[in-house]
Amino acid sequence: MKKLFFLIATLLFLGQLTYGQDQPITDTTNSAEKTPKKTLVSSVNMVKMNLLNLPMRNYSFQYERVLSKRLSVALGYRTMPNGGIPYLSTIESLANITDPDVLDAVRSVQVKNVAITPELRIYLGKKGYGRGFYVAPYYRYLDMNFKSSSAVEVTFDDKSTRDVNVSAQLKLHNIGMMLGAQWMLSKYIVLDWWIIGGQVGFHQAELKGVPTTDFSQEQLDEIQRKIQVNFKNLGQTSLIQSNNVSINTKAFIPATGLRTGLCLGVRF
Repeated sequence: MKKLFFLIATLLFLGQLTYGQDQPITDTTNSAEKTPKKTLVSSVNMVKMNLLNLPMRNYSFQYERVLSKRLSVALGYRTMPNGGIPYLSTIESLANITDPDVLDAVRSVQVKNVAITPELRIYLGKKGYGRGFYVAPYYRYLDMNFKSSSAVEVTFDDKSTRDVNVSAQLKLHNIGMMLGAQWMLSKYIVLDWWIIGGQVGFHQAELKGVPTTDFSQEQLDEIQRKIQVNFKNLGQTSLIQSNNVSINTKAFIPATGLRTGLCLGVRF
């Protein structure tokens, strides 16, 4: 039974487990008489890709539109195609997993996710117009899905076993704040450093276990006891049947992870 709850804990952990020019962007004339500079704010758009996410099999893109010297808006999209857990060998080493059954269970997990992140950027320095240090309040919606590619063998207290197909879906609605800095490396190339960000929010999760052979009554009683112990702080409701166990949780999470990144992009 401990293998199943270790697997669930791993899934939840993964769900927790992201100055160029000295003057504003202007258009000037060569007239002998001095003429006011004309700010071309309407032409400042940027599309960027987060390079730090690539080793995690995450493909993260952001579009930013400058509104004024101090303000811009941005919209981010991130996706992870279905596949195994990234950096699995490192996780196994840090968690000191030696039980071969637990290893098989974790290695069978397939994960995918999608995240959408709108944000407002407030530039703090003299340059502005999409350059320099900024603070960025944001909202993030995250949808993660997990599924075991093969049945997990679960051992109960009475030494009986069942093979169980495990799947999970985790949805997060977060608000956060990020500190970053952005430079124009050339007329068209942008470097955006997401220095650090943190977020809080609500989660909704559904965990399912479907046995290949129906659970016995003794096994169902043990599952019920352990659900109450392991999920008592997550506002859980559960449906426990001989051929299906479903756990639904919904709760506020005071910290759901950090956000960081290094983005390279183009300005147009």
